[in-house]
Amino acid sequence: MRARHGAGRACKLGAPAGPRLVRPRPKRQLSIIPPSLSSLSLSTFPAEPAAALRDYATAVRAEPTNLAAALGVATALEALDKTQEAIVAFSAVLRADPAHVRALFARGSLYNRVGDFERANCDLERALELDGQKQQHREKSVDGGKAGAAAGGGLSLAARAGGPPPATTSPPAARQPPLRLRSVSPVVIAKASFSVAEVVRVPAVSAVAEEAAAAAPAAATTTLRPPSAAAAAAAERHRAAGYKARKAGDLDVALARYTRALAIHPALFSARFDRAFLYHQMGQLDASVDDYTAALAASPDPPAAAATLFNRGISLDCKGDEASTRAAIDDFTASLAADRGGAHAADALHNRGYARRRLGEHGGALADYTAALACDPAHIRALLNRAALLARSGTPASLEDAVADYRAALALEGTNVGAHHLLGGLLERLGREEEAVAAYRASIDAASSGGRASSRGSSPPPAAAAPSYHARGLLRERSGVDPDAALADLRAAAAADPAGLAYHTSLAAALRSRGRHTDAAAGLATALDSCAPEDAPPLLAARGAALRRAGMYGNAVASYLRAIAACAPAPAPPRYHICAGFCLAKCGQFSAAVEQYDAVLQDASGADKAPGGCGDHHARLNRGACLQRLGQVDEALADFQKVIASGPPPATLAAALMNKGACLDATGDPARREEAVQCYQLALSADAEAAAVAAGGEEEG
Repeated sequence: MRARHGAGRACKLGAPAGPRLVRPRPKRQLSIIPPSLSSLSLSTFPAEPAAALRDYATAVRAEPTNLAAALGVATALEALDKTQEAIVAFSAVLRADPAHVRALFARGSLYNRVGDFERANCDLERALELDGQKQQHREKSVDGGKAGAAAGGGLSLAARAGGPPPATTSPPAARQPPLRLRSVSPVVIAKASFSVAEVVRVPAVSAVAEEAAAAAPAAATTTLRPPSAAAAAAAERHRAAGYKARKAGDLDVALARYTRALAIHPALFSARFDRAFLYHQMGQLDASVDDYTAALAASPDPPAAAATLFNRGISLDCKGDEASTRAAIDDFTASLAADRGGAHAADALHNRGYARRRLGEHGGALADYTAALACDPAHIRALLNRAALLARSGTPASLEDAVADYRAALALEGTNVGAHHLLGGLLERLGREEEAVAAYRASIDAASSGGRASSRGSSPPPAAAAPSYHARGLLRERSGVDPDAALADLRAAAAADPAGLAYHTSLAAALRSRGRHTDAAAGLATALDSCAPEDAPPLLAARGAALRRAGMYGNAVASYLRAIAACAPAPAPPRYHICAGFCLAKCGQFSAAVEQYDAVLQDASGADKAPGGCGDHHARLNRGACLQRLGQVDEALADFQKVIASGPPPATLAAALMNKGACLDATGDPARREEAVQCYQLALSADAEAAAVAAGGEEEG
């Protein structure tokens, strides 16, 4: 079987129809931040209260027990002069933690503002009392936070091999467009220590956030205070915990931690970068792009900007629409410009080439893959994708270049199952069949020994060997050199991937060509047990054909009718109806057979369609024969005459004339018998012409 090459993608095996070129997952996002980020200095984050309110509300929804985020909601409401809403929000914090000094001071101040002096005095006196008691504890918290931050050390690429990257500080940044929140039920807030059983409910703040957004211009001059050293240390601890949770596969926990870190310290670049990476991993591409955009607004230095642009380009390209893909190309280009000669230049060039290939810009894609290999000759994904793009052109020279690229990739990674398989397909296209068989064997051996299914994949499942078994079996079947080996390969492909439609149909065709129709039908019945619903119709039709050729017409009818029903609500292919009608006629069910032929020959109103191609000729000839058996002679003669008048091929014309003559002869009318004789004579002439055409075709073939 020839390899299908498309779209310049590296291979991923397991597609039932042979080598299917799919996204090779080459666009690996940077899961850590470049070392240069450790030089970023902490400064005030100028955030509008309306936007801050949205961020804090998002944090509360992501983690209802996030007391720091609940306090942020209250503080933002206070900054927006939403006094009553702020009192409600601070009260919620205090119901969760009655000893929260900051919330007591703030609520006391708000009570004083509205003239409720008795409540104001209670809150302020209680705050002063608690503040004296907690002073020592706060100092210890600050010291512990600094020690924890210092223990993290500087951020470097070595973090790939260990735990979370250490703390970084962040420059001033313009805010990303705030998230649009939906109105929900009252927000649940619990004490941040997660040890308090009691939770309290406060009104949802999304409606207030929307109102605050409308009033944002009036409040634009309000700036939130920068986080304290203790708050910055707490934010970094949450970020580090989020990184650890992500590496452990606890994505929901990681998201909650990152969001909590950003609620405490919205300018923490590392948390924004890490959350963007996590959103991409979770498939939330829009959120990922938004976070990377917000990270870029912090004006990081060139290596950090290059890493962020690189990752945002991947998220954009994965969205799949043309506008996003073009934006991704711009990001990869900007990443290259931001850090010329950086460690990820080859990846950025490769990814830009991949995006260009998806847009049909094959020349630009080929140039980018070549440039990536100039930066890194061992870039396997660039080799594989350039090979696939070269193979797409189809010229002998390009095919030879593609072969060279696959061989270079295999010299670097000899257990790459897909590269061996695609190399076999190219060699087969070049007529080098012995080399192709050897490549398929290498692919099977790599899959059987746990080789890699792609340049990034994990150990392949047993199904990874199925495409190469299938391709080698078809190659051997066509050559006819070793029929038993060909059949063994096709059996192996079907066994390796029971859900592979093409494998079972190829095996059935090989068995039918050997006259083993019942074996073919049995194999297809087994395949039906594990196939997807959309794959059932062709398998059922193939099983019907095997049963028909075995003379088991009743069973064949059942299989064809199931195939027709499985196509609903779409119309079934005409061939299914024609074959079902043939088998029904063989069972003597002529009326039911006519119904199947009507499905091919009549439109929705029941009127006959104009004579068409070969399928219509067969349906009309067979319907005429069934109508004759039912005694509807005139209708039968009309069908035969329509076929004759349509100018069919000689063999079809001979059959139509012969059937018409037999129908006329059966009437017993002497006048019609003379016409029948003429039909027989014309049929003999047409049959001779058909034989001559067939003989000429055999000589030419």
